[in-house]
Amino acid sequence: MTFLVFFMAGIDLMKEFKAEVEKLESERQELANAEKLFDLPITMYPELLEVQKDMKAMDQIYVIYEEQKVRVASEEACVGLRKLLAVFLD
Repeated sequence: MTFLVFFMAGIDLMKEFKAEVEKLESERQELANAEKLFDLPITMYPELLEVQKDMKAMDQIYVIYEEQKVRVASEEACVGLRKLLAVFLD
């Protein structure tokens, strides 16, 4: 498998994991609200915070990749258009 295939699979996995982390964050918030209601100390979930931090960093990498992919496609389209125009103008 090529790097591109792994990277594209990573994008799909990021979407899945992002949804799962959002679900866990929602549950954490619900538990924190219940703890406040009963005047209990708020439970910290350092692993969840670490995962959120890691996901944010990886998401930035994938965003940069997606932007670059669009930019390259746009530049390739411009090069193709320039070549086509050159043929008609010559």
